[in-house]
Amino acid sequence: MRNLVALLILAISSFNSFADEYDRFDGWSATIYGLSHHVTPSKTVPYREINPGLGVRKHFGECFWRTANCFGELSHVSQNSIGGKVTMASVGSKWTLATVDGVRLHIGGTLTYLEYENPHNKAVYSGATPIPFIGIGKGNWDFDISILSRKPIEALTGKDAEAIFFGYFIYRF
Repeated sequence: MRNLVALLILAISSFNSFADEYDRFDGWSATIYGLSHHVTPSKTVPYREINPGLGVRKHFGECFWRTANCFGELSHVSQNSIGGKVTMASVGSKWTLATVDGVRLHIGGTLTYLEYENPHNKAVYSGATPIPFIGIGKGNWDFDISILSRKPIEALTGKDAEAIFFGYFIYRF
């Protein structure tokens, strides 16, 4: 799977024609967190699917042979799926795959350092993990869906875990 992702990223970054105005954006945006879905929910822990949070993202313009938009982000989710908090610091990039009638389809990924609070066992887990995403955008708005797969969560917590999808909006200023 890693080889497939690396091959896909290499293929995308070898084509300059994918870059659009958004990929050249060099400025600030806000990230509004809010949704999550657990692939196989726990029978013992009730999960919340609404997870409010905010982030600030600095875009650095084109990168990777002028085909992507690179960014750094600091975020805080005030209530994760089990009632704790999550603080994240990320670096990442986003590639535009296609634009049709002003609607962008994009993929990307981040390397994210996070601190995840678990109030049930009074623990805070921290570590770095890759987080891929796919999304759509129009004008100054994007909506992305990310997946945090179970292996990084298990490595972070030392416990069995499940994959989590989460969605968020991004607004560029």
